Amino acid sequence: TLPTWCAGDVSFDLIPVHAPGGVDFGRVFAGLKAIGYDGTVTVHQSAQPGETPEASAAGTADFLRELI
Repeated sequence: TLPTWCAGDVSFDLIPVHAPGGVDFGRVFAGLKAIGYDGTVTVHQSAQPGETPEASAAGTADFLRELI
């Protein structure tokens, strides 16, 4: 669970950034492009069990660059 200030403890699933059922980043980027946004985008992606933070960041960046 994730403790929040507004909703108390909220359950969640930690999934890879590219996993089905997660955020549809292709659609997010298409929407940003449609409104002319060309600024910075940040994503918080925790490392999966057994994965280093560096490997997680590199994999997330590689995946998102393919969609931009």
